[in-house]
Amino acid sequence: MFDLDSLVIVFFIFFYSVFNSLITIIILKYYYCPQQQNNNGRMFTKEDVDHLLENQKNEILKNFSNEKAILSKENEDIQFKLEKKQNKISKLNGLVSDLNNIMKDVLGKPLSVPETTKLKNALEENEKLKKEMFEVEQKNSQLNNEVQVQIKKFNALKGHAQSRLENASEQLSEIKKVAKKEILELSLKLKDSESKLALKNKQYDDMAKSREEFFSKAPIDNNKESSKESH
Repeated sequence: MFDLDSLVIVFFIFFYSVFNSLITIIILKYYYCPQQQNNNGRMFTKEDVDHLLENQKNEILKNFSNEKAILSKENEDIQFKLEKKQNKISKLNGLVSDLNNIMKDVLGKPLSVPETTKLKNALEENEKLKKEMFEVEQKNSQLNNEVQVQIKKFNALKGHAQSRLENASEQLSEIKKVAKKEILELSLKLKDSESKLALKNKQYDDMAKSREEFFSKAPIDNNKESSKESH
């Protein structure tokens, strides 16, 4: 922890150095330069320089006082926080010491038979609970391992099923392509057969018309007519 007096001395030396530097600059610039003139057109006198130096000194002392007050306030805050923590630590140490003394008193006193029995039962119960807790932890660990194994199996089956599904999907897609191709070929064949059938029907109709026209224009046989009349 820093000392406030040491800080004050350091800042005092710092401001004193600054003050001496300003004095030197002012004296060199104004006091030893008789050619320098003020705003009224007259030469700077020793009184002017002394007055200026006094103003600079007062300004430096004022700044030093302000800095000292700020540092003093910060130091007080830090000291307060430190004392608060030390008091808290002291209280905790006191509580620990009291607990240790109580434990020593309890362990140092002889116990009665009922208290000894209670203590023994409590210790046995504690050991029993520890054993049960250990068994539960073992079972939980075993179940966790089984769950992990089942998860791995499930993931393997899932991956296999997805692979088979993808293969089936690819096969179905291929079958659809083949079926579509065959249907297209059959459609073309059917269309060709229908065209041929239509052409044959047209040819048959044309031949029937030609035959009818031929028979309608052919001469009738007289013998056939007389035989028909005799009958």
